[in-house]
Amino acid sequence: VCVCVCARVCVCVSVRFCTCMCVFAHLCVCVCVAVCLCSRVVFCTHCSVALNGVPRFLSAHEKAGVLGPHHQTTIHMNCESTDMINTAYQNAAHGALPSDRPVIEMCLPSSLDSSLAPDGCHVASLFVQYTPYHLKDGQEWDEEYRSQFAEKVFSNIEEYAPGFRSLVVGYECLPPPELERIFGLTGGNIFHGAMSLDQLYMCRPVSSQAGYRSPISGLYLCGSSAHPGGGVMGACGYHAAHTVLKDVKSKAAENKSEK
Repeated sequence: VCVCVCARVCVCVSVRFCTCMCVFAHLCVCVCVAVCLCSRVVFCTHCSVALNGVPRFLSAHEKAGVLGPHHQTTIHMNCESTDMINTAYQNAAHGALPSDRPVIEMCLPSSLDSSLAPDGCHVASLFVQYTPYHLKDGQEWDEEYRSQFAEKVFSNIEEYAPGFRSLVVGYECLPPPELERIFGLTGGNIFHGAMSLDQLYMCRPVSSQAGYRSPISGLYLCGSSAHPGGGVMGACGYHAAHTVLKDVKSKAAENKSEK
């Protein structure tokens, strides 16, 4: 009886162990596949646009030339569904060309700070996703191609705010290579490192240097390269500040004990 019971227990444990190992292996494969997919990184293009008036959006029903509450917010276009967002990403990731309908995030800083533009005029900041660093067939992000892409972006905005194109006085279009050249952002990545599964949480920016402390004593990471990553939310700096305070208090306690 004892042998029979032990045998059943061993078999049961073995089956459960094998099942757990299979599940673990399956999860590892899923994570590896996800990391591989996320490693196909594409970035954004930033456009600064000078306008001689206020964009008038179809959905807002505001009077022409009048600032509304929505002008002081972030306005998103071409993202009414996850399919639209996914298509924009897939075009850039696999076709190595910007999407015909890129995701556009617009804000009008001059709606809050009138000193940024002359009276009656405004500046628009456009965060456009997704755009590859390297274009198809060796195409360069030269001035002509940047101009073509900017016109495509303006045409998309025109569908949401008719007359937008006529308001444009001038613009600057900065694709990934230009963001890298001007601001030193590797690959034009504004998040200081890819927001992929292998570079998040305890692996941001890398597993050996997570926790806001850098290899240089007294130097801390408090930007997008630290957890939780990109996005204007202040969380990286908040956590870094608490890490600094913790280290300062610890150092003060050590010095006090030595005396």
